[in-house]
Amino acid sequence: MRGPEQVSMRARLLFAILALVTGMVLGLSGLHLYGVVGGALEDAGQRATMLTEQVHAYLLEAVNRRVASERPLSPEESKRIWYEAVRNDELLNRFLHKSLTLCSFVVDIVIVDDQNRILAAAGPGRVGQPDTSARSWSEWQKGRL
Repeated sequence: MRGPEQVSMRARLLFAILALVTGMVLGLSGLHLYGVVGGALEDAGQRATMLTEQVHAYLLEAVNRRVASERPLSPEESKRIWYEAVRNDELLNRFLHKSLTLCSFVVDIVIVDDQNRILAAAGPGRVGQPDTSARSWSEWQKGRL
């Protein structure tokens, strides 16, 4: 085996070029991967936001109909009516379940009250339990990739 001083100038140049090309390929591949993943996450975020807006619009319409029919006398009574309307709305529960099955990027959909108890969820049997879900999309999006 020859020592470093015995390696020809041509071999050293070939090793340097090989190292430079390898570094450039790895760097460009990393940048491309970052762009692809960032684009996919941005697309998933837009679809999650759209789903959130759909659920929110339906929820407001359904609850406002119920509040208008019952005419609450106090803010506490309005809150109780809102919570009952969300808890007992079968169409909302079906909508949440259907939305979850149609959106492969959504892991869970829950609607919680001010004490973090689940009022409605895409999955069965969770109403009334404390919410132990992962971070919401908006919280997760504030973090770094």
